Amino acid sequence: MSLSDFDRAPRMKGRLKPEDLNTEACVTLASVVLKDAADAYVHARRAVRMDPGNKDALAHLRECRAFYKSDYFIALSCGSADGEAVMEQLDKLAGG
Repeated sequence: MSLSDFDRAPRMKGRLKPEDLNTEACVTLASVVLKDAADAYVHARRAVRMDPGNKDALAHLRECRAFYKSDYFIALSCGSADGEAVMEQLDKLAGG
């Protein structure tokens, strides 16, 4: 989708324009993505702890771990967080 398509999207008419995506909006979006990722990691970690053979939970946990090791995580956290350290804290939060 290009920016011109964005402007024509019916549900967005009169609501949000590309120029509205300022630093504050981007930081808010990054915070939401990081919070969702943390929740997903804890959920997957708990599911694996309850059923170590749960293939779906194991796959989800692998995806979560890959995220915390990715350049995407570094970008969203502005390089201010260590993915390994975050996973250690989330492991504690998940109870294991």
